[in-house]
Amino acid sequence: MSARLVLTLDLGTSTTKAGLWIDDELVGPTRAALVTHHPAPGHAEQDPESWWTSVVTACAELRARAPDAYAHVAVVACSAARETFAPFDAELTPLGPGILWSDHRADAEAAALGDADAFRLATGVVRSPAVALAKVVRGLAGE
Repeated sequence: MSARLVLTLDLGTSTTKAGLWIDDELVGPTRAALVTHHPAPGHAEQDPESWWTSVVTACAELRARAPDAYAHVAVVACSAARETFAPFDAELTPLGPGILWSDHRADAEAAALGDADAFRLATGVVRSPAVALAKVVRGLAGE
């Protein structure tokens, strides 16, 4: 096969979207839903294992649409929801829920990161409860 094949994955907040580009033609997109849990006000969590399941589901649908082309993918390109993370152990088992960018439980920890302008200048990121560093600090403190 001489065509250029690119698999694109958009790892979004509510869905994973996949597209297979054969030269300049898009096969897809396909979608696989993700469920967000809000166990308390300001909390937004997902099961990290569902992230992988959604990628596999979206890609399986693409493969059904273009079975011969799929085996020749040359490039995989990903984009993801910002400031979303989950801790894993050495065997890649999730240690807790995935904390989404929209989770705001780390207000105090964000404020403790110092002056907002200095933080932005140093990191390029707006200091807010969405910042992964604030969430990690909160996690290290015991939540």
